[in-house]
Amino acid sequence: MEALGRSISVIVCAIGMTFCIVFFQSVSVHRQKTETARSMVRIYTAHVLEDKKVRREEWESFQKDLHRLGDYQAEITVYERRRFEDENGRLFLFYLWEGEEAEREFSKGSYVRITVTEEEPGRIGTFLFGDGAVIISGGRIA
Repeated sequence: MEALGRSISVIVCAIGMTFCIVFFQSVSVHRQKTETARSMVRIYTAHVLEDKKVRREEWESFQKDLHRLGDYQAEITVYERRRFEDENGRLFLFYLWEGEEAEREFSKGSYVRITVTEEEPGRIGTFLFGDGAVIISGGRIA
């Protein structure tokens, strides 16, 4: 009877060790993937701020590179510096650029924000890795 108890404890210990090894390897890969996506977003944001333009081809290429890493959704928001008055008499200093044009050069003082969100991994993925990543990067065009 004592031998049965020892063999069960050895089997449980082996299963636990295998689970820990697989878990820590997958967490490491997930963390590396998130850091790679974060660095890609920083590089693209720096490029947009330096170039003062958003080109459709570069934006689509950036999104393809993110999709190679995983289920990431990218969104760009540009507040272009303008001064205008609406029909109610309110004065606005910034205009939200919707991104319909293929290419546009932004004026000095405009703000760029790029938001990248990772799709929710599900119950088991949330338990193992946590919620999906949210990466926000941006700045002011000088």
